Amino acid sequence: MNTKHTPGPWKHSSFQVWAQGEAGNTFGTLVASLRRAHATDAVAEADANLIAAAPDLLEALQLLQDAA
Repeated sequence: MNTKHTPGPWKHSSFQVWAQGEAGNTFGTLVASLRRAHATDAVAEADANLIAAAPDLLEALQLLQDAA
């Protein structure tokens, strides 16, 4: 599978998700910015956690696919 996406790891800070920057800097490329207009802070935080986990989830699914 050939994917095109911002490589992980992704981290979240407040209501934004960032890819790790050069040389291990905390912030690099902005991956997502969550609007809180229609969600509580808790829901927006949960969404940010899920989005930040996307590269790890993709890797796990690829490992399962390769093992099948």
